[in-house]
Amino acid sequence: MYSDIAVAKSYCTSNSILCVGGSLNNSDILELVACANCLQILTNTTVNSPKLVGSVYWYMTPGVSFGFSPSSTIIQNPTDVYKLSDPLRLSWCINLNYRSWRLGTLTNLTSKTLYKKLLFVKV
Repeated sequence: MYSDIAVAKSYCTSNSILCVGGSLNNSDILELVACANCLQILTNTTVNSPKLVGSVYWYMTPGVSFGFSPSSTIIQNPTDVYKLSDPLRLSWCINLNYRSWRLGTLTNLTSKTLYKKLLFVKV
């Protein structure tokens, strides 16, 4: 997934908006999505230290995970495992040794699940 994030970043300009989300495979309905300035979202952060962009906390910790949260409290292990009942959190592992991801309350998702990761860039 990290390569997909890098591709998205290559399209970003100072005015670009990036939307990140997830949905069921074969569905046009997003289960969860958040959007903000592309370059601000795709800035490296340290472990468990997301930064507020708009009204959402974003993190991209190389070798660990990428995602968003409604609060500044996250636990990157490697994906966000804080408050597993929270439907407004998304976390993608970007460590090549792990493939799991989180979509709201759905955890331990892999490429073999019924869900897909989505990235949209408005240039």
